[in-house]
Amino acid sequence: MKRCPTCQSTYTDDSLRFCLQDGATLLTVSGSGPTIPDAGKTMRMESTGRPDDPPPTEILNPSVLPTMYAAKSPLTAPQQSRPTETGAHQEFISTRTTTRNNALIPITIAATVLLLAVGGLGAWLLFGNKNNNAPRSVRTGADRTTAQPTASPSPAPSPTTATTPTPAASPSPVNTAAVQSEVTALLNGWADSSMARDIESHMSYYADTLDVYYNKTNTSASAVRSDRKRAYATYQTLDIRLSDIRITPDATGERATAVFDKTWSFEGEDKATSGSVQQELRLAKIDGRWRITAERDLQVYYVNR
Repeated sequence: MKRCPTCQSTYTDDSLRFCLQDGATLLTVSGSGPTIPDAGKTMRMESTGRPDDPPPTEILNPSVLPTMYAAKSPLTAPQQSRPTETGAHQEFISTRTTTRNNALIPITIAATVLLLAVGGLGAWLLFGNKNNNAPRSVRTGADRTTAQPTASPSPAPSPTTATTPTPAASPSPVNTAAVQSEVTALLNGWADSSMARDIESHMSYYADTLDVYYNKTNTSASAVRSDRKRAYATYQTLDIRLSDIRITPDATGERATAVFDKTWSFEGEDKATSGSVQQELRLAKIDGRWRITAERDLQVYYVNR
């Protein structure tokens, strides 16, 4: 039998070495009771275990464990402010500027004094020479003096009158209404003379040379006359209608452009034709009269042959 010397618990299992309650080493006792050692002697306990067994595990009460204090982190030491690189650069520039200004002051004073000295010297030379050039008396005898002849001063040039440039005459504004009225009258006479097959009256509306005549350039009025005579010989009845007339003069009022819709119907004994086109006539004032200088079709609406 084994007994715990701490809690006095007894165990019948002799293989146990430690108390199951508090972990104390069990003592072997006889059947009549445990052997109590003398109070004045040290009792040597014989270990019944094997030499290589680990030491007994002591169960500690958590409430009696010592408290460990963690070391406090060191306080952050305040850092002194340091001048930034920009501030140092500005201080360097300020110091350099002050040094340069201090150096410029004596230079400026010296330059001013030098300019005053040069100006005084020049004034002295100028006015001194004038006094020296004054007429001087030359003694030729004991009682008389003869003055040197002095050059007569040249007459001062008379002030020239500045010529004021004559302003260019501004062009008179173009009377658009008058130009449109004149060109409209020309267009009506041009169409009426063609319907009357009056070749002379019709050709009086043309200039001697046309810049553009349909697909040709630099066409003489004689070529236009030939086309009109051929048409008058082919068709006995000519009907021409002008509509949507738009007349635009240029900035000088000496040229104009007329755009209009022309519808025609020509009939002859063996041939007839009709159609509608958008036509353009360019005109210029020649010898005080409007003349056609270009004739062409801008757009063909339809043609019946």
